[in-house]
Amino acid sequence: LNKRFRRTYSASFVDLDEDGHLDLLKVNDFAGFDLFYNNGKGVFRNVTQEKVNKSSLFGMAHSFGDFNKDGHLDFYVTGMSSTTARRLDKMGCQRPDFAEYDRKRMDMAYGNRMYLWDSKGIFKQPEFRDQVARTGWSWGCSSLDFDNDGNQDIYVANGHNSRKTAQDYCTHFWRDDIYRGNSKPDPELSTIYRAVFNMNEKHGHSWNGFEHNHLLVNQGEKGFINLSFLMGIALEEDCRAVVSDDLDGDGKVDLLVTEPNKPGHRGQLFVLKNNFPNKSSWIGVQLEDEKLIHKKEIIKGGSPIGTKVKLKIQGQEQIAVFVNGDSFTCQHSLTKHFGLGQNKKVDSLEVLFPNGTKKVIKNPKTNQYHKVLQLIN
Repeated sequence: LNKRFRRTYSASFVDLDEDGHLDLLKVNDFAGFDLFYNNGKGVFRNVTQEKVNKSSLFGMAHSFGDFNKDGHLDFYVTGMSSTTARRLDKMGCQRPDFAEYDRKRMDMAYGNRMYLWDSKGIFKQPEFRDQVARTGWSWGCSSLDFDNDGNQDIYVANGHNSRKTAQDYCTHFWRDDIYRGNSKPDPELSTIYRAVFNMNEKHGHSWNGFEHNHLLVNQGEKGFINLSFLMGIALEEDCRAVVSDDLDGDGKVDLLVTEPNKPGHRGQLFVLKNNFPNKSSWIGVQLEDEKLIHKKEIIKGGSPIGTKVKLKIQGQEQIAVFVNGDSFTCQHSLTKHFGLGQNKKVDSLEVLFPNGTKKVIKNPKTNQYHKVLQLIN
């Protein structure tokens, strides 16, 4: 099946089968996501159906994290959850001439999906999947431990087009557009929809408007809960890109969130400082681009893409990875942060570079970032 002509919104090279080769995850609107495994010889094989449990969604973005703290990478993919589609499905509203469309309706409109690695190398959706699915028309997302309790949380940007009124075009899309539209050029249909969209703009109709960003807090075995309102970061603007980083170096991960420009409205960059009153310990790794040796020789570092960081603490292992192409139209920094909860000591930090070399820091100091340079040779 040809996967070349997708509406791809995000993609990352990352080693998901743990064989040392960078695989490819690509997320597509209207087409879910595709997972390709790399055999190390430049050949990528589509393994989506055999390695993933259900990949259907209106894909927008993705994020990697060790969400269940088993030492293996998991991933989270954002899509669009539709209350209209859910309502039509519950009412049993269908079109006999589009039975296949209606059968797949809720698979596509389910929303976001989380996939956890299992011992057989399969990525499965967890029992708590519904807790992280319905955030709205979702875009960028980022994994972070906002409260330093040792669990990876997720921040999700939401909302498509908020105008003067909450009257929503979504109902029209699911009752009519979904059956008319296709990927082939159609001048007549294009003319109709230009007129429809111009009318929507004239009357100020929204499309998945006034949705709020979500902070999905990881409660371990209890699953996730949205605390964005309580934390004061449930932005109602139609946001897009999300980046998490410790901007002021205080050990608490902050957020950068963007709102796009619109006709008559200038977009904004939101800088959300983390002031959560938590005294839990933390530790981090910062990759260096270059290093000055003996005040005269500059050593250049290798590419950070695919570099993994393993945290070993009390017999358990957590993992993080440096990638590009995650979230939505943005790039995270060369820093990885781990919350430690009530733990004060770490057994080791292990940085595994894509060229096969590694750096091990035993009994590293906590509450600080450790700088590491990948040696090319």
